Amino acid sequence: MHRGGKWHTVGGVWGYGDKTMYLFSGWHLHTLDEKGRVAIPSLFRESLKKAKEETLVIVNSFGSTCLDVYPASEWQAHLARIAEMSQANKQVRDYRRFYVSSAVDAPMDKFGRILIPSAQRDYARLDKEVLVSGNLEKLEIWNRSEYERAREQVDPERILTTLSELGL
Repeated sequence: MHRGGKWHTVGGVWGYGDKTMYLFSGWHLHTLDEKGRVAIPSLFRESLKKAKEETLVIVNSFGSTCLDVYPASEWQAHLARIAEMSQANKQVRDYRRFYVSSAVDAPMDKFGRILIPSAQRDYARLDKEVLVSGNLEKLEIWNRSEYERAREQVDPERILTTLSELGL
């Protein structure tokens, strides 16, 4: 563990004071078994274990054909932020209705696998070969072909311009 001021890190888990922040990155190819389980990559699993996270939350991604997978504590913090938003806003209502309502708890078994419900496997078009990618505070689970298609649609110049406009 490294501590500098109030910031500290354990594996891929960062913290400031009592707040934990996940910084998942990288991607890993895995196989979905016949029961619909996928192993969380060992690097991610170790970070979760060090933070005492045993349950993940699987959500149908909003805007992509994949699944978002949050550590339970990160999902709870996300829900708290959403609960503060006005339901008078139609986009907030739709987000709650279609994103939040798709969430299911997924406890990791002793082998670090989570069971993905069939409805969510169908949503993300998951078959045998899946790609698990780190996306800072969450993981994403993709059908490998869908991930490659999505990557082909990325416009690097447009992204660089937008990031530059945002000060990055």
